[in-house]
Amino acid sequence: MGRRRQSCDEDIWDDEAFRQRVIEIARSQGRTMSEVLETAGLGRSYFQRPPNVGGRSITSIIRLARSLHVPVSKLLDTLD
Repeated sequence: MGRRRQSCDEDIWDDEAFRQRVIEIARSQGRTMSEVLETAGLGRSYFQRPPNVGGRSITSIIRLARSLHVPVSKLLDTLD
């Protein structure tokens, strides 16, 4: 009793690393972020808005992966 329960979301999501992975993949394909976001059906301000607590929505991540023609795991890989 009296112990504070830690949220499982703490320190798991690194939004800047996620954003950088998306940018690197897009550049390697010769595409701009505007193109990737448009193809994914996301607004240009997607990365300018802070993510929800715990990270980005899985729907948005799937859309980005499809737009980039990569598996979702490629966007979530933190071992690069």
